[in-house]
Amino acid sequence: LQGDVEFTGGLHLEGHVIGNVRTQAGEAATLWVSEQGCVEGAVDVPNVVLNGTVKGDVHASDRVVIGATARITGNVHYGTIEMALGAQ
Repeated sequence: LQGDVEFTGGLHLEGHVIGNVRTQAGEAATLWVSEQGCVEGAVDVPNVVLNGTVKGDVHASDRVVIGATARITGNVHYGTIEMALGAQ
């Protein structure tokens, strides 16, 4: 998918997004990125569970969970963080 994605509630990403992924300000939402999932752009979602790849900044105002297979190239801003051994 090429372009920005804006959602409410929850989004499970198993594909490739070239663009930003975000929610409306103040929305309670969660983004799950599977091991095969990739975002090339900024992520601005209150809750992020990452097992795949993000090439851009991650802004998780509530919580970010970074799994062992996760790869982030960018800055991570968070309220609470959980990181597994092996994450990069």
